Amino acid sequence: MSDEVHFVAVNYRGSSALPTYLRSLHAQDTTSWRMTVVDNSEDGREAETLAAMARDSDRVEIVRAPGNLGYFGAAHWLATNLEKVPTTWTVISNMDIEIATRTFVHDLLSLDASAPVVAPSVVGMPGGRAQNPYLLSRPSEQAMRRRRYMFSNPIIGQASCLAGAAKSHLRKHHAARFEAHRRAIYAPHGSFMPLHRSFFEKGGGLAHPVFLFNEEITIGEQCHRLGLTVMFEPSLKVIHWEHQSTRLLRSWRILGAQSEAAEYGYRLIAGKPL
Repeated sequence: MSDEVHFVAVNYRGSSALPTYLRSLHAQDTTSWRMTVVDNSEDGREAETLAAMARDSDRVEIVRAPGNLGYFGAAHWLATNLEKVPTTWTVISNMDIEIATRTFVHDLLSLDASAPVVAPSVVGMPGGRAQNPYLLSRPSEQAMRRRRYMFSNPIIGQASCLAGAAKSHLRKHHAARFEAHRRAIYAPHGSFMPLHRSFFEKGGGLAHPVFLFNEEITIGEQCHRLGLTVMFEPSLKVIHWEHQSTRLLRSWRILGAQSEAAEYGYRLIAGKPL
């Protein structure tokens, strides 16, 4: 078992985002990290582009998934088939990430394991919205039922995405003030999730029965069930150049995935898993 941070970035035709992510990793003040990009793109040219970008670094590996497995699906496939022994910290992330401080890896490795899941300060750009703390407390069954209804129709679902983005923009300054306070929360934002080795050793995992969305509920519910702490750590700073894959104006396929995820989230909270 190695004392390092393993960044697992899941890619779907987002190779243009990788150089920024890699630059921020190579700028770290320690080399105790490695990265695996799991490519869901099902596109040979995309795989070649990723390989060319990673060619000069012996700490970066590109792995092609056997198909488009979705976000956690790809990470779960990697962990199940290739990553038999987890490193000290495994970070599941989007591609459109930039580590904001040179000491991020060192600071993450310096944390103890009392909180096996960490929610860093994640700032969504270009809007500047604080995305963590994401869920302060466990959502109620009623709240998840409302969300299921919101995304049951693709037109209502698209309107809900746009309304949510506008509301988040208006609340940006309030969120920025709050982010200075370290505290236990229910679940971190899904774009960047550091998971300590103890999360897996105590029964946590990455199995997620839907294609996209609500990965936060999967992690939050596991921690709730296993008695594990999720800690918001504002000293760990990340920039998320968001909506690289899904966009705010979403395709029918993505809206369908969001509907499926809303049903899944409701049933999980209600104790009626799929």
